[in-house]
Amino acid sequence: MSDDNWKQRLASLAMGAVRAVAGQLRPNDAQSEKFDANGDSVEKQITPSGKPNQARAPMAHPQVLLIDFLSPVAQILTDSGLSVTEGSLGTAYRVEKVRDRYAPVFLNSRLPDLEEKEVVVVNLMTPPPTEDPEGRALYSPGHSEWLVSCSHGEIDPRPFIAKAYAGSFQKVIDQGGVLIVFASAPDSEEYRHVSRGHWLLPEAVSTWDFLPIRWWLNGKFTAGSNIVVDEKSRFGALLARHIDEARFGCVFTWTPHSNNRWTWIPLATNKHGECVAGLALTRTNEDRAGIVLMLPQEMDYGPFLRELLGDVLPDATPHLYPDVVASRWTRQAVYELPRVRQLNEEIAQIKADAARRVQELQGKVDAEREQYGYLHELLLETGEPLVLAVRKTLVLLRVGTVIDADAEVEGRPGAMKREDLRVEGGSALLLVEIKGIGGMPSDAEALQVAKYLIPRMKELKSTSIQGLSIVNHRRNRAPLERDHRNVFRDEILTNAREQSVGLLTTWDLFRLARGFLRHAWSSEQVRGVFYRVGRIDPYPDHYEPLGKVEHVYERAKAVTIELEYGALEVGDRVAFELSIDFEELQVGSLQLEGKKVSRIERGEVAGLAAGSITASLTVGMRVFRFRTPTS
Repeated sequence: MSDDNWKQRLASLAMGAVRAVAGQLRPNDAQSEKFDANGDSVEKQITPSGKPNQARAPMAHPQVLLIDFLSPVAQILTDSGLSVTEGSLGTAYRVEKVRDRYAPVFLNSRLPDLEEKEVVVVNLMTPPPTEDPEGRALYSPGHSEWLVSCSHGEIDPRPFIAKAYAGSFQKVIDQGGVLIVFASAPDSEEYRHVSRGHWLLPEAVSTWDFLPIRWWLNGKFTAGSNIVVDEKSRFGALLARHIDEARFGCVFTWTPHSNNRWTWIPLATNKHGECVAGLALTRTNEDRAGIVLMLPQEMDYGPFLRELLGDVLPDATPHLYPDVVASRWTRQAVYELPRVRQLNEEIAQIKADAARRVQELQGKVDAEREQYGYLHELLLETGEPLVLAVRKTLVLLRVGTVIDADAEVEGRPGAMKREDLRVEGGSALLLVEIKGIGGMPSDAEALQVAKYLIPRMKELKSTSIQGLSIVNHRRNRAPLERDHRNVFRDEILTNAREQSVGLLTTWDLFRLARGFLRHAWSSEQVRGVFYRVGRIDPYPDHYEPLGKVEHVYERAKAVTIELEYGALEVGDRVAFELSIDFEELQVGSLQLEGKKVSRIERGEVAGLAAGSITASLTVGMRVFRFRTPTS
């Protein structure tokens, strides 16, 4: 059925229902607002303090209609100088849930002067239903009525209104207006029209039926909050600034058609690449093109709309802002002041240089991720991808010759697969077994490498062989959310020491690799880590434990260290163990009980300047001293 037919049917019903649809309040409504001679709400002219509202006088244009928003949104826009009217598509109401029973549709919508509006903003989030119907039933006794099934326990009149007023929304667009929709998935309702006692075929309509682009835009329910914004346009850049708290309730699919006069521009996607925000432009009469903007839900509507209507739309739709545009010719280059033109040219050059530099740095970022991306795979993967990531990391650290033991026996009949990797060239032959698991390692998972030690000793006629077990535990969690202190049970630790097996996590390996790259450690400084037995404490060989942070003085950018394991002298280098990285520092001066000294002995508390790293330090943090080179 065409939109015009729907409108004609609606108009043919009782005048009370038509007034309800048109937005006129019922005379007996105890909650009705009081209006002054100009039709403005008296209540809205008074602030909470009881004083007259001192907001800017509203501009004559654009005329804005807010549909189904809470009052603070309208107040924010009104205070910014916009001419705002509030309305509603209506509210669902509860009915007795009975199958095969139909009840009349009650209309409680308000769409005042819809066709005269220039910017219409619609919130499609489904409001909670009321206990009883409000408004007037959509029927003319003995002649015509609309009924809806009671099988769901509630009736939603919004789809009917959306369908009936689709032509009015289209007129807003045809006049070069803007329709902004905070979308949820379409809510459908099936209506039965009864005319003079005859039941006509049911007609299904939805809350999206008011959209001028409904024929080409489909919406599917999918909820989430992971939103990636394309910031190249002003609309996208604005959306990116307000998207943090947003959630999407549907994804959009655009179906292009040769006769379609609309152009669809995606603005944001979810993590699967599905569109969750977009912009549709009419192709005809480009100087007054209409816009439909489809956006996700649960944004901070007021500030977003204030910036959209106040900063972005005046440039995109200048015909809607005649008062704003009137003086803008003074900003055109041909009229601009000479010095201002020169400064603007300098600004443009700076932006161009910055854009080139950003592009250059982004290329380096991409290359770095490509080169060292396997370090993140240490914390994500299991099976062969994890083994490959560990192998690449050991090669990076130059711990020795790293051999893929499984690949070595691949294709050899009767050959048994044993350890995952073998490292040669160190103080002992190192057999490496690697596991990626969702929880904590069992005895068998942690000590499987021990089963290969004796066979290898017999095979190679050497006892200079050690085992290393590397575990990516709780791999489905972010690393800092994992328990790194109690990865291995006490029995596993005891057995590992007795069987000359080292226990390491991929988080330990990741941290060592970061320190190696960041501080330019040598292979000799990290190689020995992998030949320790039991639970390996992952700090490099040129560090030795010194103590722990006793206090942090953020304003003075200083720190005190409790010296638990040795003395500290001016000129020594120390390292603080952060949650991920190590921060290294040259000791430039020392204080003991407020006095400058050149050396502080074990058992004392040493004070030293920490400089820019102070903000990263916390009480209890471990501190290491660089070992003194032996001659």
